[in-house]
Amino acid sequence: MFQIKVKAWHPAEDSIDQGGSQMKRLFLGVVLVLAVVSATPAMADPPPTNKNTSVLTFNCTRGTETTTFQAVGIAQSLQIAGQVPDGTAVVVIVRIVVNGQVVFEIPGQVGRPDLWSCTIAEVPGGVGEVFLTPR
Repeated sequence: MFQIKVKAWHPAEDSIDQGGSQMKRLFLGVVLVLAVVSATPAMADPPPTNKNTSVLTFNCTRGTETTTFQAVGIAQSLQIAGQVPDGTAVVVIVRIVVNGQVVFEIPGQVGRPDLWSCTIAEVPGGVGEVFLTPR
């Protein structure tokens, strides 16, 4: 009826093992590339030739600390984060109040001790609560 041939398995003769070696090499290559990319600073500054960039100036306080910085983003994206030029820092907005009216808020983020309270020079009457990365 049916005959089944059984052959002893040997890794050196198995083509699947060669595929496994290729997968290991590919995996190690990907890990190496990711390690190199993650070690380089972020270059997320929008190019100055982009007419859609928006630069906002933040004057911030947190307790007795103060800081001032600019952040760059794309105006049409309705983003909540911006790149701080000439560095790797990112500002993340968690709440915006304009003339006493809350116009944006991320639930559960307000009241954190690492937040800065910032006036935004380009938004008269605007106050933002933000955090900066890296923390």
